Amino acid sequence: MKKSIKKFIVFTMVCMLALTPMTVFAADTDVTLAPAEGSASGSGEIEGIVDKDVFCVSLPTIAENSDIFNFILDPQQLIAETEGAAFDGGTTFEEGASLFFESVVSGNSISANSTKDYASQSSSLIIKNKSTFDVDVDVEAELKDLSDEAGTYTIVPKDTEDYTDDTTTSMYLAVKLGNSATAITADGATASATIAKVADDSYEVVYTDEDGYTYELKEDVTEFPATSISLAGSCNTNADVDWEAAKTAAPSVDLTWSVDKHSDGPTVDVSTAGIVTISGLTAEANIDTEKITTFGTVKTNVEGINATAVTWDDANWTIENGGTLIMNLGQTYVDYYAGETMTIKIGLTDGTTISDSVTFPAQ
Repeated sequence: MKKSIKKFIVFTMVCMLALTPMTVFAADTDVTLAPAEGSASGSGEIEGIVDKDVFCVSLPTIAENSDIFNFILDPQQLIAETEGAAFDGGTTFEEGASLFFESVVSGNSISANSTKDYASQSSSLIIKNKSTFDVDVDVEAELKDLSDEAGTYTIVPKDTEDYTDDTTTSMYLAVKLGNSATAITADGATASATIAKVADDSYEVVYTDEDGYTYELKEDVTEFPATSISLAGSCNTNADVDWEAAKTAAPSVDLTWSVDKHSDGPTVDVSTAGIVTISGLTAEANIDTEKITTFGTVKTNVEGINATAVTWDDANWTIENGGTLIMNLGQTYVDYYAGETMTIKIGLTDGTTISDSVTFPAQ
């Protein structure tokens, strides 16, 4: 009986050794002739490459926010005078306001700016940056339907809320990017802001059989740098303004926004109204007005721009230090490139070039 047990144990150990992966080397060889030589080779492979430059932003969707920027003009203060009699009981309104947005809250993408049901500032659309780098947010706003075809009325857009001695049917509407407000004039408006990147330890390398190595946001990271887009406004409530002809007016506003990787150098943005905003100019990389050209997808000839034939806003720019320079191409360019995409290229004094493209509405 003891002999049988020993045999079984030996057999089991041999089987276990046979099943265990082993690295086997050839037996040593004795060499008796000089010189003794040998060689060996090996190969390497890349374990994997992970792109840690991640672009990821959370944008509000159009469908759920389609009514957020609708507004009511109340030039005669009828809402205040009747205590909101035309609305459901208990509806609250911002005191002293003359233009109202309905305050809306929806999940994490819409945040109200007022405790009142209706206020002079709309709720905000929230843009969150989940990227591993800073991002730039650019917003364009355009006013429409400011007058009727018959010319019965015209709503005059203002660049301030100062209605002193103003006898026109006017309103002030501004796009707010974060806490910075930009008036929307007859030429539209552009606004820009930078959102910081996420914390450096927000992402981690993950391996799965299906995808291999990937760079993923950690599950416990739920707070992100963000900015907001909203509108704010008012209208002329002066007693001597005749709003009767404009009582059927329905002015509207269009907003578009884009998000891209942050650039530390100069940038250019052109709107559908022909407004060219050149930002980030410096003493070393300033604008070279003799090197501004345009071309279209249909009218493909490269056209030079005569700097004296366009309108400039240099309030935030100097030839010594740069800054932000705004160029209004005027209706001539908008008409010339109507229905096609125009690209503008701007030469800089450091020898580099910046460019942007826009599709002008067909006429």
